[in-house]
Amino acid sequence: MPHRGEDVPWDVLSVGATRPAVIRTFGVPFWFILPIMVPPLLLMTVTGNPFWMGLILPLTALGRLLVARDHNRPRVLLLALTSGAMFGDRARWGGVTTDPLGTRSHAL
Repeated sequence: MPHRGEDVPWDVLSVGATRPAVIRTFGVPFWFILPIMVPPLLLMTVTGNPFWMGLILPLTALGRLLVARDHNRPRVLLLALTSGAMFGDRARWGGVTTDPLGTRSHAL
């Protein structure tokens, strides 16, 4: 039976090293600053209307919604998009990867 006062080694990699840098005040990853701030700033610059800055709140809420369960989810979706994994014909063969043997006809 293990001793209750025994020190168990702590693995830092389990959460801290795999999670992206997060802006604690807003609860969004640090790189979300670009999609949150740039469109309103560009629209304000082009139109001269400062009310475009009101888009910052909904864009921040959308960012928080995207990372509500997993802070790495947007990066995983971007990798799936750039690798072409999102464009596979899943309806034809019903899987996530292509069928290496091809589809077979079961007609008699």
